[in-house]
Amino acid sequence: MDFHEESRGGYVVTVGMKKVWEVQMQLMRKLLEVCARHGLKVWIDGGSLLGAVREKGYIPWDDDIDMIMMRPDYDRLVALAGEFSRPYFLQCAHTDKGYARGHAQLRMDGTAAILRTDVNSHAAYHQGIFIDIFVFDGVPATREERLAAVAETQRRMKKLRVFTEYRPVRQVGPFIRKCFYRLKSFEKCFDWYEQSYRQFDLATHPRIYNWGCCLDKMETRGAIMAHWYDETVMLRFEDTMVPAPAGYHEVLTALYGDYMTPRREPTVHGDVHFDTGRDYTEVMRRLRRGEDEF
Repeated sequence: MDFHEESRGGYVVTVGMKKVWEVQMQLMRKLLEVCARHGLKVWIDGGSLLGAVREKGYIPWDDDIDMIMMRPDYDRLVALAGEFSRPYFLQCAHTDKGYARGHAQLRMDGTAAILRTDVNSHAAYHQGIFIDIFVFDGVPATREERLAAVAETQRRMKKLRVFTEYRPVRQVGPFIRKCFYRLKSFEKCFDWYEQSYRQFDLATHPRIYNWGCCLDKMETRGAIMAHWYDETVMLRFEDTMVPAPAGYHEVLTALYGDYMTPRREPTVHGDVHFDTGRDYTEVMRRLRRGEDEF
């Protein structure tokens, strides 16, 4: 990657962001290597898929790479976490006990990608630069069933966060409930949370969704159909050819509507402090002491 400041579509991409992109590209290439070695299907997804189709690379204001897999191959990948030796780390609820999200992230040691909201929290998970690895599960056929399933998933996630979030105790009731949930193993509670949507098997549910992200958009976005992923095509993303669903037009139309018309939207991650040269543990200490600024 060319490490010079660049204007893309009137938006300035800084040298610092290009260095972050290069780390993410390394992570993506590692993921593709492991998936190819084990015959696992993975596709570029979301804003990254949009970038591959429209920009042949990153959307100028994007700060991450999104990948996605079907549930059976995703579970196989998680079982292969040991293949990602340092400086790589495959992060999921079963490899990082402070991490309570419904998807995996591939992280890079010796770097930092710290959310502003985590600086003063009790967050204790790996916070190196990452790419997202999302997973498709089935979706109920009726709107009523979908709304009920989303509500139940959100309810379980709120309870799961007892393990990863700290708040001052103001009432005895919440404190007792926290103690009760902490007596349970994190793995059991995470499996209980995940079962709220894993129950919708891909074999019997032609409509699919990434339940680990943006649940509130399930009804406002168009339906994503599994058969759009039956075939794979290769698209250029910066200097690398990446797998994409052959039905990428249908996918992007469902997600974004008129996807060829650029419109800047905020990242779902919020405000992130990136560092390509220092480990997240050091950067976090400095942020908490006020020695570094966002």
